[in-house]
Formats: sequence, C-alpha cells, structure tokens
Amino acid sequence: MPNDVSADAPIEASRSLHNLPISEKPTIRILLYTDDPQEIVKGPAADLGLGLMINHLEGHPPAFANLSITYEPRYKGIGPKANNKINLVLDNADAKGEPFDQVWVFGLHQVNRQSFSMGVGGGGPESELDKAEISAFERRMDTGLGVLITGDHANRQPPDIVPLDLNSTCDDPRRGDQFLGLGRALGRCIPRAGELRDWEGKPTSQPRFSFNTQVVVFGTNVDTQSGFDLDTTPQQLILQTFNDKGRPSLSGQPHPLFFYRQGQAIQLFPDHVHEGAVVIPETLSARWPKKNNVRPQPRVVAYGLDKRNGNLLKLVGAYDGDFVDVGRIVADSTWHHYFNVNLRGFQHPGAPFSPTDQIGQYYRNLALWLTPRRLRIQMAEVMARWIAQQPSIAELVGPRPSKLLSEMMNTGSAAMKLLTEVASACEIHELFQTLVPESKRRGYEAFYFPEKGFALSPLPSKELLLGALVHGVTLQSTESIALNSAEAKLASHQSAIAAASELAFKRQKLRVERTARSLQRFVGDTSPSSSAPGIKTESNLSTKLNNELSSERSFVMAICDADKWRMTFKLDADPNIVDELFFANLKLTDGVIKGDVEKPIGTKIADLVGTCGPFAGGTRPGFSSISFVFRLKTIGGGAEVGMFMAGLAFLRDDGTGKLIGEFRGRYITFPPDANTPAATKEVEIAAILGTGSGDTGTGTGTQT
Repeated sequence: MPNDVSADAPIEASRSLHNLPISEKPTIRILLYTDDPQEIVKGPAADLGLGLMINHLEGHPPAFANLSITYEPRYKGIGPKANNKINLVLDNADAKGEPFDQVWVFGLHQVNRQSFSMGVGGGGPESELDKAEISAFERRMDTGLGVLITGDHANRQPPDIVPLDLNSTCDDPRRGDQFLGLGRALGRCIPRAGELRDWEGKPTSQPRFSFNTQVVVFGTNVDTQSGFDLDTTPQQLILQTFNDKGRPSLSGQPHPLFFYRQGQAIQLFPDHVHEGAVVIPETLSARWPKKNNVRPQPRVVAYGLDKRNGNLLKLVGAYDGDFVDVGRIVADSTWHHYFNVNLRGFQHPGAPFSPTDQIGQYYRNLALWLTPRRLRIQMAEVMARWIAQQPSIAELVGPRPSKLLSEMMNTGSAAMKLLTEVASACEIHELFQTLVPESKRRGYEAFYFPEKGFALSPLPSKELLLGALVHGVTLQSTESIALNSAEAKLASHQSAIAAASELAFKRQKLRVERTARSLQRFVGDTSPSSSAPGIKTESNLSTKLNNELSSERSFVMAICDADKWRMTFKLDADPNIVDELFFANLKLTDGVIKGDVEKPIGTKIADLVGTCGPFAGGTRPGFSSISFVFRLKTIGGGAEVGMFMAGLAFLRDDGTGKLIGEFRGRYITFPPDANTPAATKEVEIAAILGTGSGDTGTGTGTQT
C-alpha cells in the first residue's frame, strides 16, 4: 500500500490548532451549481439533494484553510428563463471580493427544449451554457479555477429539442443522438472538463447497456433498483497508481484524491445501478495547454467493476493543470456518488476506516485537490508558520537554526509527527507540491515525495523538505523582526520558503551524486571514460588494451566484440518491476563501444556508447569491465532521462559446450547532458523510468 499515505494521518485532527487563529487561514470557496433546484437541493431530505455530502465536507475540514460552501441554482423561481446563469454568479462573487475557487457542477437536464419543466427529462430554452457562460468558465479556469464535472447515464432525447444556436462557441455534432446524457446541458461545453465525460449514447439505464456498480447483498438483484442504493454496502474501488513523477505505474501510489491514513488508501465508494461514463480524449486539442513542450495529460484515477460481466468502468478522472498554470479538473461518472439517496447509509460521522469515513475523506480530498495553486501556496505558508511556532519544535531548533543535514532531518522528523496529527495525508501531499522550486517542476505531473530519511530519488523526503522549511522560516522570523510593514514580512517569509526548498533539493542532489560515485566504485569500473555519467565517446583506451596482452585477451575480446546483448533491468525500489532492452549493432573501436538501443528487437529507440576492456588490469581472469550510456525519452511528455550502466561480463558454458557472454551489473539514472547520446523514439521503461533521476537497479544480460 502507498508509502505516501502517512501512517499517522488522522481522519479528524487529534491536536488542537489552538495557536492558529481562523483569521490567519485562507478560505476555500466552493460553488455547488445546478440547473434543477426542484430535484437537486441543498438540504439532506430530497433523494437528489446534496445535504449529506455537505455534512461530510463540513465534518472533514482542512487544517490550514477555512471552507465556504455556496449553493446556487440556475433558476430562481420556476420559469423558463435562466435568471441565475453561471457567469452572473461568478461575476457577483468577484464583485464582492469573494471569488469562487472551485465550481462543482450537478446538472440534470440534457439539452435546450422548446417547453420547460423541472425533473429528470426536463429543461427549457436556456438549459445549455451560452457564449458568455463558456467564456466566464474559460477565463477563470485558465487562472486556476477548479472544476468538478458530473452527470449520469443517457436517457432518450426530449421530443422538442431546440436547434443549436449558430453563434454557439461549442460544436454539437451528436445533438441528434437518440440517447443524451443527464447533465449534458450544463457540462458538455465547460472548457476541457466537458471532454472528460461521455454525453451521448451508452451507457443508459437499460440493463443491457448500463454500467452497474452495485454490490449484491442477500435478497437483492444486481439488475434491479431494489432499494435504489439505500443499502450500507459500498462498491470497492480499483485505484490507478502513479510513480513519483505522477505517471501511471503498477507499483506506485494512488492519486492524492484517494489518500486515507495509516498506510491505507480510500477503497470504498457509493455504488449505483446505472452510472454514466468518464472518458479520456484520444487526442488533446489546443485547449489543453502545454509549457516547455510538455502537455499534462488527464488520467483515469479510479475504476469500478460491473459484477454482472466483469467489465472495468472508469469512475473518476483527474487533470492537474498546475504545471501549465491552469485549474485542475475532476470528472465523475455520476452525481449519485454525492447525492443523499446514495449516502443514507453513510452519514457523517463514521468510525475510522469505516465506509462512511472513507467516503467523507474523499470529499475532503476533493475540495483540497481542486483548490487553486495560489491558495495552496498560502496554506503552505500558514502550515510553515504554525509548525515553527510549536513549542517542541522551537525548543529543538533554537533561535539560530543549524544548516547541518542531520539537524534538518531531526527537525523534519519531529515536525512530521506534529503535522500528521492535524492534517490529512492529502493535505500534506498537496501543500508539499507547492514547495517545489519552479526550476524542478519540468517533466513532473506531480511529486510523490519519499516519506522518511534519504532515498535514491531526485526528490528529498518529506522529513528533509520539512526540516529545511522549519529551519528557514525560523531564521526568517528572527531576521524579519526589524521589518516595519506586513507586506515586507510576508515577502521575507515567502523568500525563506523558496530558499529552504532549494536547499532541500540541493542537499538531496549531493546525496544522490555521492551514492552514484559509490556505485561506480562498487561495480569496479576504473575505465577513465566511465568515471561519470555522460561519458565522452572520443575516449581512447588503446594504451590500456595494448598493455593487456595476456592469456585473458581472447576472453576479453570475445566479450567486447559482441554485437548484440539482451539486457534485463530490475528496479531497486520494487524488484517486481522488470524490463528488457536490446543493445544491437555494437562496434568496438579502441575500447569504445557504439551502437543502438532497441525495444522491441528491430526498433531503435536511442543511440548508445560505452567502454569494454579487461577488468582491473587483468586481476580477475576471464572478466571484462563494461559500461553503457544512453538516453531515453518517455511517452506522453517527451521528458528525458540518462542511463548509466556498468558491471562485469564473463563467458560461461550454456550447457551444450558453447561459450556465451553474461553480464552482471548495476545502473543509475541521471539528468542527461550534451555528452549523453540522443534518444530517437519515445518509450516507457518502468524499471528505468520508474521514479526518475537517481533511481538505481540491477542489470543482467546475455549475448545473442
């Protein structure tokens, strides 16, 4: 289970934030917006109401922010005119100086209709977003507004659809489909978010074409609406996991939306007899921004299972726009995951680890994760001040904090224990994201920091990052006493946080480099050209080779002259991850190898250089020393990583009397430089790219 989900993170804070006034906390403002105030109400009584979900949200508040939840319907009063359109709601909030940070969309209607009515199958002439509303969403999402987009399965289209407005900024080629999704009128044209749900065709409410996540309990039929999700048996989630760069990985951690506590992830969710569908676009349009040639990808982060047929259903999708400075998005297959009818058996409060508490924690995580980065930065500043003010930490650090690594690690360990008593694993994770220096963000979709101590990773552990932060903030507090204005003190505080983050990353880099040098000594490769990653191809080993005129020369050359190797890589962090690469077309000239990296055989993905010669001056008869350097480019974002591999090779009998070469060694990944050979094709190699620069593992291979 994920190591990023802290073992001590609580469901409810056990330590009082007594010395952190509410006025010091920023406020997260959430707008709940619906087009049907008759059905989707704010209270806890109506089946399609949001009251029980709101109770969960208010019962699971963040530690370092206040929550403000506002409910607004599209129609105020019953009539065909939408007199409370979303652009008006957002503009009014801006005018009051209380702009919304998130919009959670709970639409019921399908399309513009000539007649007007409320309820399922209802709607009217102004059900769909107009040009001004789409523009209002786009402007704010492009500066950080978070959006939750929901809906449900498709129903038959109404009989009196209004033709598409020719001035619409949102094309609608499938407007005439027989089945249109519930919530389509509000959701379909929201920039980016609308592309993450399927609004036409299947799934429907008909059993043959439905997505059914209900769990069968005694006396019920999974194909019926018996009890209509009123039972207390939730569905179990299947969570996508991610590596420390935020990319899908079989051995990684769940998305922060599903962080829980004590080494556990949120596994349970409300079920429903006929859900809608989350989709990921096959190609992303220009509306999905990119920066430094990297375009963040929307991902499916949680699946459900249809027990009738074993089909895997996409339940929750997420898009993280932090890197490109736009708002985040969460897409859900159905608003039933939030409605009273599905929460009757899961009402707040719930015991730790219960389905009720896990569901409540998900809503809290959702509110935290959709919070704009600028607001999370403010929360991180509040967090840093609070930790530094704790008596036990102040006593440990003293007025003049040490810059020794061991002291920072000791402080970080103590600070993490305090932090996990008041903040959830998701809140800690998300606030730590904001501490990453801008220079380190390239190529990462998210940062999954190691939990404790030192790890072979480009990322410092949470303890190191927090220790550097506390030391930096403490020093800043002492030095800023002489500052006169609140603005100057805030700027000084922000500067101290940035400097502390840079220091933590610098210390981590030095530790990784020291480990890399130890690795080279461990494998025994003393060739001058392989003394560091990024070797120069023009290195000349002819003098060394000419001095090795011994009986071992034939063994050495049998190894070094091999033109093909089949290499297997195993990641230290997770030995269950194994990958293969093929080194082909190898040619040896004066001890320097040049050739290709292939995956699969015959498909070149990179150039390769290396060295080969007798091991340690011939002191180990029959052994050759080999090193390889190449570069890999990852699928999806084009991020690149260098690969340095070194070890020993020898000849062995394959059992038929034939001698074949075998390789045993180690590898480490590193940031490529100008001397690192070029990558020619994108590829995903989990054992090499599993966690990023600084990763280590074992490499074995045979000549082919």
